[in-house]
Amino acid sequence: MEHIRNLAEELVKARQSFPYFLRRHVFLPVREDGDDTRGVQPWDWWPVHDSMVEDLERQPRLCVLKARQISWSSLLAAYHLWSAMFQPNYLGGVISAGQTEASEFLDKCRFIYDHLPWESRPTLTQNNSEIIELAASGGSVRAFPSTPKASRGFTFSRMVIDEAAFHPWAEANYAAYSGAAERGQIIIVSSAGDAERQVVNDWFQRHWLAAREGRNTYKARFDGYDVRPGRDAAWYERQRQLFSNRPGQLEREYPRTPEEAFRSMLAPRFAPAAVDAMRDQSSLGIVVDDLPDGVDARYLQVWAKPRPGLGYVAYTD
Repeated sequence: MEHIRNLAEELVKARQSFPYFLRRHVFLPVREDGDDTRGVQPWDWWPVHDSMVEDLERQPRLCVLKARQISWSSLLAAYHLWSAMFQPNYLGGVISAGQTEASEFLDKCRFIYDHLPWESRPTLTQNNSEIIELAASGGSVRAFPSTPKASRGFTFSRMVIDEAAFHPWAEANYAAYSGAAERGQIIIVSSAGDAERQVVNDWFQRHWLAAREGRNTYKARFDGYDVRPGRDAAWYERQRQLFSNRPGQLEREYPRTPEEAFRSMLAPRFAPAAVDAMRDQSSLGIVVDDLPDGVDARYLQVWAKPRPGLGYVAYTD
């Protein structure tokens, strides 16, 4: 009886608190030698998880630019599963670059479900590569590949857009899931690039920058390479050596700043360091008060006054 009572108390605490569920009830695979699973381990709470979870619980619209391997996918899979188990008729969705990636996201949900430390787990009424559905709550998680009509026809409680920079139909998808989750939460998460796949289009970059500048309803977040414990300056230098023959790859996968992440996807015609140096030496909005009489300067913007010996550029449109 004591064991049953303790389990009931644990389930009440898990239902009431997603962070508690993560710390006490979520187990993840231990992978070694490539993708082979060598065991399981309890969720390892990092300092950055405090802000991640706070954003999940408070932000209705979230757009995250991230480095690789900092647990966002596992966190979102756990959040979907927790919601499906404890919120009646919850409908969670995820859109990934392709069907393989969409199924892999559901596999993360399924792994957490299969390794819940409970003697009996909630019954699944559906369990395949496209949907996980729980009998008692009626909650479910559906996975879609990126297509022009992905997620249309549903009304989602929460929609996750995983690795959005690689979606072939990113902009068309946005129109679809914005309506499908109009009253729900939308979480867009992506890195800037990886070794095998280059960014498909710049929609994610434009959307993230608009969020940072307050031009849409999303809250922009950036999680650089060092939010994962153990990634110090020495670790970064080792990665630099590993990627020395692949220009831009280190910055794409393990960026230190958003500008570094996005700039690494381009083929710059000018040296980035020189552009940064010139930006530091200039400013927008210099007041020009020595123009000839009759000259209207309402539409004139000056970054720097000309100086002898330096090239100067003027343009109009």
